[in-house]
Amino acid sequence: MVTKANTGMKIHQGLFDNMVVQRTSRNRSDSALAGESQASGAVTMRVLRGKKPVRGLERVAIGRARLGQFKGRVAGIPAGGPYAVEVRIENAQGAVLESVTVKNVLVGDVWIMAGQSNMQGTGIPRTPARPHPKVRSFYMDDRWDTAREPIHNLHEAADAVHMDLMGGVRPPKPVILRVGPGLTFGREMLRRTGVPQGLIACAHGGTTLGQWDPDKSALGSKSLYGAMLRRFRKNGEAVAGVLWYQGCSDTSPDAAKSYGERFRKWIAAVRRDFRNPRLPVAVVQIGRYIPTPDERLGWNVVQEQQRQLPETVRHCAVVPVVDLDMEDWIHISGPAQERLGRRLAQAMSVLRGERQAGLPPIALRSIVARNNQMGMGAKTDSRVPQGGTRCVAALKCGSSPQSGGETLLQGAQVDVAFDNVMGGLRAAGLPSGFCLYGGKPLDTFYRADIQGDTVSLKTQLPVSDVRALSLCHGHGPYPHCNITDAADRSLPVFGPIPVDKPRPLTPFVRRLLVSRAMPSAGALKTLAYPEHREDLQLTPREFTDNFCNLHGDLFACAPTDVVACFLCPIECAEPMKLKVCLGYDGPIKMWIDGQQRFHNPKGCNPACEDASLIPFQAAAGRHEVLIALGSNHGSAWGLFLRFLRLDVAEEAFKRGPDAYAMPKVADLKSALPT
Repeated sequence: MVTKANTGMKIHQGLFDNMVVQRTSRNRSDSALAGESQASGAVTMRVLRGKKPVRGLERVAIGRARLGQFKGRVAGIPAGGPYAVEVRIENAQGAVLESVTVKNVLVGDVWIMAGQSNMQGTGIPRTPARPHPKVRSFYMDDRWDTAREPIHNLHEAADAVHMDLMGGVRPPKPVILRVGPGLTFGREMLRRTGVPQGLIACAHGGTTLGQWDPDKSALGSKSLYGAMLRRFRKNGEAVAGVLWYQGCSDTSPDAAKSYGERFRKWIAAVRRDFRNPRLPVAVVQIGRYIPTPDERLGWNVVQEQQRQLPETVRHCAVVPVVDLDMEDWIHISGPAQERLGRRLAQAMSVLRGERQAGLPPIALRSIVARNNQMGMGAKTDSRVPQGGTRCVAALKCGSSPQSGGETLLQGAQVDVAFDNVMGGLRAAGLPSGFCLYGGKPLDTFYRADIQGDTVSLKTQLPVSDVRALSLCHGHGPYPHCNITDAADRSLPVFGPIPVDKPRPLTPFVRRLLVSRAMPSAGALKTLAYPEHREDLQLTPREFTDNFCNLHGDLFACAPTDVVACFLCPIECAEPMKLKVCLGYDGPIKMWIDGQQRFHNPKGCNPACEDASLIPFQAAAGRHEVLIALGSNHGSAWGLFLRFLRLDVAEEAFKRGPDAYAMPKVADLKSALPT
């Protein structure tokens, strides 16, 4: 596009009718101006609002004209408008040799809109966002005007790449109006900042990150990156930031693995070529997609790499859309595009440091698994007869009946906490979107509760099993996710992320020496280490479950209170810094090598894995762990026992169990009295 004057003066860069010129941090314009002219001399600028010159801009020198060209800076125009800007070439005496007047100019914020179809605009509007005179678009035919859909008028694009990508022909003019996030974004940014907004349309549907390769910029308008760079330069080489929605076309297994690294390089190239190392970039985390049965896509791989971008790229925000409605199998709907526009505006306001911008997009803070209990409501007799058993579900989870007789199921609760939540989390209907992952998704959560910034997920699996798995939100190409905060911002897609940091833990001990049921010791406060081991009448026993259950044969004699002992001999091949990991449902006391190391007189059901962690510095050689457990008048059932080693080097742990030693249960018969 060229602005012409009768004198033959033509502007090629930086100032056009209906344009939005980028403001600086001081709310004044400062962008590049260039064109051609027949005259030589000083380039000056005169700015009018209405018919009155703007104070201080009645006549300002902004550049020079020589050898048929002129260059300068459109500097000092206050944010707002509209303005008429007269650009003149004057001789040494101040006579005007050539001039051109550019009309209806605004000064505010200008945004690059890049990526593929969801940025280009494919949603069918229900009630289209209304145009606003202070929200303008630089359409793809190099024309500034009030922003109206479709902002990406590809059928009129000036850059050859948009025809080359269509096989050398122009894309057809859309029959049905389709919308993207741009117009809503512009209106929302206008509301937030109070200054005019400009949108530079650069997206093209179906394109890969490779087709946006900065190394192809030398091809100019025959490459996507080159076309974007040309449009940036044409508009004065100054923008406020970049909006990016792309990644769906990079979900093949090979492309997905390197997406994050390649996109970080893309951002670095844009900031270099735009000469702004702090240029804000708001990225949309790709949403949902319904694949064909034979497709094996790295959809979640790309989403996870996008989620992690702000961890390594400063001045970058990632906006989730996994909760938004779909128009078809891959594109979000028209109303969803409007919601996305508002989300992008909020995220960009934070990046720009605008007042009352709110918080950055929601980010995962922590995943913590712990024991959970649920009352079944059915009353049962806790005085199980000799040889009796608990219900199968409770037995597998290691729980116990309460003394009051109410059966409890013991499983895990996974608390997922998030940062940057505005006004608390909420869901339309039952909160959904999470799953455990162990090589494949495991649909094991029967309940999700929301409180503030935390989602608590409940599963029937024991906490030890859950800690060996990973957690996902939005797993698969078409998940159902419906949790947002009060500002209508979605949780991000993430995972698989390990629920628990892998640690050097032994398996649960299932082989122990177990004593007879002995007379009550109450809360075990006065119980001493047994002087004569033969009095314990220890016998080897191997339990079939991680929970060492004594209820049926030793503790079912309620209301008589008794105590039983467990002896675990271990061998350490070298000195080790250990923790004894105990779970129990009655009063408990523990000795290591004859020395008391732990006592909890208030132990009660349910037994929770790793409820108590007792440090233990083990020398090389043999050690004995003796545990006394009170039956709590028949309410106790048994215990969990395993060992955690604390002094394993991280590199050795990563190499695997062959690279470090762990304590091992010794031969049980060797611990029996002779």
